[in-house]
Amino acid sequence: MAARRTFRTRLVKLFWRLVTPSHPRGWIEVDWEEQPDGNLRVFTEGLERFDLPDLEILDCPADRILLGYMHGMLFVATGALQLSNEEGRPIRDKDILDLRTEEEEEPAQVRILQIREGIFRLEDLDAGPNRFPSAATANYVLNSADRLRRADKLLDAAILASEIHAKAFSYDVAPPDDDDWMDVIKQMHVHII
Repeated sequence: MAARRTFRTRLVKLFWRLVTPSHPRGWIEVDWEEQPDGNLRVFTEGLERFDLPDLEILDCPADRILLGYMHGMLFVATGALQLSNEEGRPIRDKDILDLRTEEEEEPAQVRILQIREGIFRLEDLDAGPNRFPSAATANYVLNSADRLRRADKLLDAAILASEIHAKAFSYDVAPPDDDDWMDVIKQMHVHII
């Protein structure tokens, strides 16, 4: 079942079309469909209009909050594809793409795999049997939350990131006890190792 288009989504697309008509964000669709195992395939449609391949992410857990981050990752990847084409160095099969801005610390690197003509897939650099880019997604979630500069959002992002990619967190201070999470989150620098 495909995602429903909301009024807000339509307004955002209209905004992008009016402000920057040559940017794909106003013209493409980011959608999802359920896979046989219950996970989701999140994908773009319409990038051929910009001479770009469509993108997909497979094996995404069916989580409403995570879907928002997947949309964001696909839009960032789309922008990177467009920029690299404009600079005369198009992204090719097996290239590595970092989905972070210059201000963000954690690398959100994905490998671009050409599945067939006109379709690229985003996967982790060390992808295992699950094709979902969990390490890149976890760092993308943390980087996104860090921009908000709110301790509660950073805590939510740290929890989501740890659920996505079960690796140890390192702390600049001692690990918190159950009662002091918010105080410690304000003081620590959380990142995936």
